[in-house]
Amino acid sequence: MKRSVIRRATALGAAVAALTFGLGAGAAEASTTATANPVVTLQQPYEAALPGKGSVQVNWTWLANAKHVDASDVTLTIDARGLAKVAKVVFSGNCAVHGLVATCSESFQGDSTTVPQSIAGASQFVLSALPGAKPGATGGYKITGHSSAATIVGGGGQVTVGGPDFKLTSVSQDLGKQPLHSVVSEPVGFTNAGNRPANGSRVLFFASSGLTFATHYANCRYGHPGRAGGASVALCSFNGTLRVGEQVATAQPMRLRFTSRALFEQMQGVVGPRGDSATWDWITTPGSGYVWTQGKGAVLGLKVVKPGRATSAPAGTAQLANTYDHSFITGVTARNTADFGTTGFSAKAARGGRVTVKLTLTNHGPADLADYSGGGEATPGLMITPPPGTTVVGTSASCAPYDSAKPQQGYYCGGSAYGQQSGTRLTFTLTLRVDTYVAGATGTVRVRYWPNVPNGQNPYRVWYDPDPRNDTAAIRIN
Repeated sequence: MKRSVIRRATALGAAVAALTFGLGAGAAEASTTATANPVVTLQQPYEAALPGKGSVQVNWTWLANAKHVDASDVTLTIDARGLAKVAKVVFSGNCAVHGLVATCSESFQGDSTTVPQSIAGASQFVLSALPGAKPGATGGYKITGHSSAATIVGGGGQVTVGGPDFKLTSVSQDLGKQPLHSVVSEPVGFTNAGNRPANGSRVLFFASSGLTFATHYANCRYGHPGRAGGASVALCSFNGTLRVGEQVATAQPMRLRFTSRALFEQMQGVVGPRGDSATWDWITTPGSGYVWTQGKGAVLGLKVVKPGRATSAPAGTAQLANTYDHSFITGVTARNTADFGTTGFSAKAARGGRVTVKLTLTNHGPADLADYSGGGEATPGLMITPPPGTTVVGTSASCAPYDSAKPQQGYYCGGSAYGQQSGTRLTFTLTLRVDTYVAGATGTVRVRYWPNVPNGQNPYRVWYDPDPRNDTAAIRIN
């Protein structure tokens, strides 16, 4: 199982992949009768802001009140006549178009363990602002639907021409290595590079599990995920209009303190207009799993770095789409250790017999190990060489030949894709068949970091695993 080296993630989405996202508003009440058709409801679309040049693709998500949905004969009618004065509309290829009204063939299918379940639709349209449409001009559209296998509940959305566009000023990418319990800080500034002012601003800060907010502010709400290993967040709101071209910065940097379990940590942030639902709903709705408390103390302010300019365009709430420079990730490392170790196994079996070998991988701490690549490349696993005379005939789901073309090189059992908390013990199993009786047959299991790096050339273990003595153990059969 050859795996490529992936460095620590530099995209916000990868870093918060473990968070539980809310499904949003608009779910219909579930039917309790087994024979009733499921209800598939359009999730309330976010307001789409159109740039002066370029286009925006609008997709829709649907919510079903059942665990199983199989509606392949869905017909959607998208009535975009309300956009006649603001946007050019291009419908997707599954639609028959008559002016600004489209009839689209859809198939809503899904199986889920939770209700409501989210279903992505195939229908969409691409919008571009009409020449001469003034910033602030708005229009709407409506969607209805029908199916013999589901009740389709439609809805509508709003489109606006122009909008604010918050762009971050430069932030540190890596704050280096810091002592435990010390405080690190990151100043945050941003500019409204859009063509409409914003009526209020917000900044969302993430603190990975080894960081806590050292200072609380009265205009910030603090969210906790209610589970170990999750990121805590601070959502700070600022009053006042942010003019076009205006550059501001928080009056004080956000300060975060290392906990005793810190190691590889991240602070992250997102900036945007206060009223932009698309930017904030996913973290503020009850479905996000976060419990919120209002901060106390002083008010965190914004200071003007560069004044903006007055404009006749009204303030906008929706940020211009297709811009991704309003978020940041900053890495910081604590001076801490996470001692990983493994255990061996011994058993006896006759020729032709089978033995199930149980092996463990334990983080003895004191630090939690987080892997923000989300792929497990920085998380330890176990490299296993079976005893001579045996053949692997079964494994745990997370174990596989290190190289499928050369199974004799051994097996690799991977740990958690996002890291391993202090005190966590993972157990892996391999079933060995004894083909040839070999007295004292001995194989090995060893903790392996970044499995595609040759033994003896791994620079990562020495960062945080202080005791190599428990990194190797024996597997003895007979």
